[in-house]
Amino acid sequence: MKTLLRLLPLFLLGIVFTARSIPAQTDSYKVLYSDGEMVIREIDPETFLVTHTFPWPANSLVLKFKKNQFLLIDTPYTDEATERLVTFLKKNTPGEIKISAINTHFHVDNLGGNGYLKKINARIYGSSLTVRLLKERGLGQGMLESMKNMPEMYTYYKSKKLTAPDNLFPVEKGLKLHFGRDTVEVWYPGAGHTKDNVVVYYPKKKILFGGCILKAMESSSKGNLGDADIHVWKGSVEKLLARYPEAKLVVPGHGATGGIEIIRHTIDIVSE
Repeated sequence: MKTLLRLLPLFLLGIVFTARSIPAQTDSYKVLYSDGEMVIREIDPETFLVTHTFPWPANSLVLKFKKNQFLLIDTPYTDEATERLVTFLKKNTPGEIKISAINTHFHVDNLGGNGYLKKINARIYGSSLTVRLLKERGLGQGMLESMKNMPEMYTYYKSKKLTAPDNLFPVEKGLKLHFGRDTVEVWYPGAGHTKDNVVVYYPKKKILFGGCILKAMESSSKGNLGDADIHVWKGSVEKLLARYPEAKLVVPGHGATGGIEIIRHTIDIVSE
């Protein structure tokens, strides 16, 4: 049955976002979990796309390695959704699991679940620039004010505190994480959607999590420009394309996954 998508205009700092709908292109993936707000899909063996809608869909990626090690690339928006995600991983993994996470930038759709991860003693990686920007631009510094047109978000976050990553690295140097023989690279292409946006690349499977510096193929808007550096965004994405031309699966921060065409599409959008 053809899925009907309902679009509801939502404004954040004057920018329109896609509303409560999961992009149709992701429907080909096997759904492992759905609770009406969050969907977990298997997009490759031991690789899971997490789409949390609060109030618009945002992507996280979960990679599983040997010895039950999991890496969360960005968290769902909230501690509660992140707890449901971890509970799902526990229920479907024999034995104890070990959780690590990487925040690709300082917005709530990237680190809103850090509070729960901190509670379970997960290692949370992020750049020192992400921590600085969270202090300068966080909930009490304008982020909460920007949510007033979205009552669901505003009501939730007005009584919350955001938890910063606690395993820090200089953004310009990036980071390499090792899980047995597997390596995951965290790389900074330059400013774009935010000054601190990093990407994560898993060379074994040629999977690139571009986060919000990349725009999905169905997107025709630059999105939220409240913290963007539009003047250098194009150059940053061009560097990204040059570094990972072999990427086979590209995951943007919002919208459907795809291939290398997502990077080229983003270049076109931010060039306008």
